Amino acid sequence: MQLLTSVPRGGYLFVAPSNAKCQFAPKRAIHSTDRPLCVLPPLAPCITIRAIENILPNHTIEIRYRHREKVERIRAIEDKAERDKIKATLPGITVSGVFSTRAIAGLVKHSGLICIDIDYKDNQQVENYGELKQILSTAPFVAYCGMSVSGTGYFVVIPIKYPGKHDMQFEALHRMYERLGVNIDISGKDVSRLRGYSWDSKAYINHEANPYDKVYEEPQLVKLSVNINKYARKSGNDTRTWVEKYINAISAKGIDITEGYKQWLRLGFAFATEFGEAGRQYFHDVSRNYSGYKSDAADKQYTHCLNSRGHGVTIKTFFYLCKAQGVKP
Repeated sequence: MQLLTSVPRGGYLFVAPSNAKCQFAPKRAIHSTDRPLCVLPPLAPCITIRAIENILPNHTIEIRYRHREKVERIRAIEDKAERDKIKATLPGITVSGVFSTRAIAGLVKHSGLICIDIDYKDNQQVENYGELKQILSTAPFVAYCGMSVSGTGYFVVIPIKYPGKHDMQFEALHRMYERLGVNIDISGKDVSRLRGYSWDSKAYINHEANPYDKVYEEPQLVKLSVNINKYARKSGNDTRTWVEKYINAISAKGIDITEGYKQWLRLGFAFATEFGEAGRQYFHDVSRNYSGYKSDAADKQYTHCLNSRGHGVTIKTFFYLCKAQGVKP
């Protein structure tokens, strides 16, 4: 296949596979025909097209800009409900891989890319926010940086060295940007996350971006035995009472027991399994001591935990993590 040597800034590549199976599961049909299209951001051919060529032989490539006017219209609308209605009609992509279904379990092959979102509402502390795209683009591992569909946020596409360690590399990026004072949307950690179409006439593109090679590994906790019966349903005390005692101690001392995404996720599962919807406030209470705490992100994460049926995690995990951190009620 003839590889493109350059891609116009701001556009997207629409890749049409010869088979009838939608590999990237766009939000809606892009054409009225039965042949679905896959969408790729305008990255270096060596990072994108060549990788996909091994999976989708005999496909055609088109460059389309027909959604540009729709994006510009969205940016001119002040009413959020109206903006969201139009945004829902735009196509989208799964930047991090090819999927049989848009779910983590449906991953066929990782693309070697991670996409991070940076929203203005989460970064109002950045005084020179208007220069953020230029600053982000100085990193040697950034392949693409452009405006989100709203025109107030940015999304950044980064090639990674270890696609099999997607979560760990995302967490390393998350912590690196956090240290620099920039908050990224942690929901981007989901390998199957959909990236909506956008347009930026001055998007940054680096065909020679270096794969990001940092990996964050969760620290190993010392194994401690926890007898749940010590805390629950003895001497007139129930689990809720003991949970609230520990949360009060955590809040009073400012202790963060949510170290790392996986630990935070396990806490969400623990509260969701034990208390259902009633555990949402507990999840917020233990999350607040994390420096990057955001109420809407915690809400979204807890809803995910409720819908995922716990994965076998129980309230014992909460008590275990409290004990590991030396929390005493």
